[in-house]
Amino acid sequence: MNHTVLSMDECLTHQWQSCESFAYRLHSRFSHAINWMNADGEMVTFLSEDLPNGPNTLIVDIESFDNWALNESVMLTKSSQGLLLSNTNINLLIREDLQIWHPKFPKLSKVNGDAILAIHLFLSLNNGDLQEIEKKIYYQLDDNHRALCQAIQAKNYDDVILCIQRNIGLGLGLTPSGDDRLVGFLLGCYIQSRRNIDLLEAIQKAIAISHDRTNDISYAMLKCAAEGRFNEWLMALSEVICHHDSKALDDAIQNVFSIGSRSGGDMLKGFVLSLELFR
Repeated sequence: MNHTVLSMDECLTHQWQSCESFAYRLHSRFSHAINWMNADGEMVTFLSEDLPNGPNTLIVDIESFDNWALNESVMLTKSSQGLLLSNTNINLLIREDLQIWHPKFPKLSKVNGDAILAIHLFLSLNNGDLQEIEKKIYYQLDDNHRALCQAIQAKNYDDVILCIQRNIGLGLGLTPSGDDRLVGFLLGCYIQSRRNIDLLEAIQKAIAISHDRTNDISYAMLKCAAEGRFNEWLMALSEVICHHDSKALDDAIQNVFSIGSRSGGDMLKGFVLSLELFR
């Protein structure tokens, strides 16, 4: 059974082309995503078509992975034509006309107050129906953010590290709310990076020492975000914000919000908090 890789992250493409050792074990699988992990703890993700590109991700020409018969013994390895899944009849072909995903960071010169208001309004209208435990989590995240703001204003980066660590792993779901908020916050920091070098370094340190505070999938996401690597919809939102493209703003917000069950809303919240902090 052959499938075609429609697009692939540039870093992953380089690894496939240059690395002799390309061996990943099956980590986790879902209807529209399959995660693989190597001996060094690095993760690769397959996504079904119509989902956004992302770090260490490839898009496959399939609507769902539900019919793929995979077990824990399956290994992902490279071949001359693409990728092989051991002990299965599944091959992924990588053609010469492969779309290589290589996003470029926009730079924000001036924060658009209207965009901030638009995100807040969208979240107020669409992020309701919280369970009691979720409300408690969000209260705690808000408290942590206030402490983070105080530490940033005081330029106390040891306290910044502690505040960031308190958020990592806080929340429910596959990627906890604290992790998702941090991804959005980092996106805002990166598009304003000239102001935030010391802060970025502190957040990177906090993530580097916090693997045991969250799960493998969420930590892989955080590691990429710490390196300035975000998925396609988040990058598109940053482009819209930096270019003050009001016509495209609603669609960009909606796309990010559609990520996961609560993840997109949490990412939007972290992003707008970052924009407000350095306004």
